[in-house]
Amino acid sequence: MLLRAVSKRFATNGMDLAKRVLSSGNCFETFESEPTFDISKDELKLKMRQMQMTLHPDRSAMESNEVKELFETASAKCNDDYNEITSDFLRAATLLRIETNKDIFDENRTEEINKLVTPEFMTQALTLRMSIENAIEDEDEDELRELSTEVTTTYANLIDLVGKSHRDRNFADLEKHIIEANYYRKMLDRIHETLPPS
Repeated sequence: MLLRAVSKRFATNGMDLAKRVLSSGNCFETFESEPTFDISKDELKLKMRQMQMTLHPDRSAMESNEVKELFETASAKCNDDYNEITSDFLRAATLLRIETNKDIFDENRTEEINKLVTPEFMTQALTLRMSIENAIEDEDEDELRELSTEVTTTYANLIDLVGKSHRDRNFADLEKHIIEANYYRKMLDRIHETLPPS
C-alpha cells in the first residue's frame, strides 16, 4: 500500500514537472530562472539533477507507454535547455530573442545581421579563419594550437562584452557582440574538430 502511495505521488509530481518543462517557451522558463546573463551554474546544476531525478525514464518504467514517452521527451528537453542556459553564447542569444524578439539564427535576417558588424571586424575574422584553414591544410598542429589560444581569448573577451551589454540593457551592442562571438565560436568549433586533444 505504501509503495502504491509513493508511486502515485511520484507520478503526479513527475507529470506536473514534465508538462511544465514541455510547455516552457525557453531555457529560463524550464528552470524557473530569472532571464539574465549572470547565472549561478552551480544552482542550475543542482536544479537539473533534481529535475532529472524526477524525469528520468527509469523512474517511469512501470507507467504506461504514453507516460514513459512524456517523461523521455521532457527529460530530453530539460537536457537541451540545460545546455542552452549554461552556454554563455546560447544563453545570450536566448536573452536577445526574449528581450528584443531578434534571433541571430534567423536566416531571413542574414543581410541585416551582416550589416551589424564592422568591415574591420569582418576583415580580422576572415583573415584569422584563413589562417586556421591554412594550418589545417598544412597539418601544422603547433600553429593551430597558437590560433586556438588567440581565438579562445578573443571569444572570451566578446562574451565579457555580451554580459556587460546585457547588464547595461544595451541591446544594440548585445546583438552586435553576440554576432561577433558567433564568428569566433564557429572558428573554435572548426579548430576543435580538427585538432587532436592535447
